[in-house]
Amino acid sequence: MQTFRELKTEDETAFYRYINQWYLKEEIVIPTATEIKRYKNYQHFIEYLSASKQANFNHNFVPNSTFFLFIGDDIVGASNIRHELNDGLKEIGGHIGYGVAPNERNKGYATKILEHSLIYLKKMQIQEALITCNQKNQFSAKVIINCGGGEISSFKDEKGNITRRFLISLV
Repeated sequence: MQTFRELKTEDETAFYRYINQWYLKEEIVIPTATEIKRYKNYQHFIEYLSASKQANFNHNFVPNSTFFLFIGDDIVGASNIRHELNDGLKEIGGHIGYGVAPNERNKGYATKILEHSLIYLKKMQIQEALITCNQKNQFSAKVIINCGGGEISSFKDEKGNITRRFLISLV
């Protein structure tokens, strides 16, 4: 059974199975909001994710929600959904950052996560979603395009890294 939802306290074992896939492959955890090493412990992580939905929770971040795609009792991926955009997110990041566990890739889960995330934004009455990906990430670009993304101007940072930017209509 497939479920797209926020984490609960009782998901701790499943979460660690998920996050350890990233560590074993020595990959950067995506979305970064799910990087447990940034928190004191699992309970602190859950509390932080819950609080981050509130406006003015942290002046460095916009309000956001984090969801996980479960297949049965296993987490296969996650999505961090920004409720609004600041200037930085308009260039890099956009409304949605999502990732699929290394052992679960090429199974269609990225598309499912993005589809669920877009539905969430639509329920928030967001008219248009900005989704971005690194120019080198052709797989993510394909997922975004398959979900209705139309490419707009790219963004080049001071190091020369190029971020592709896409808009998806939610009306």
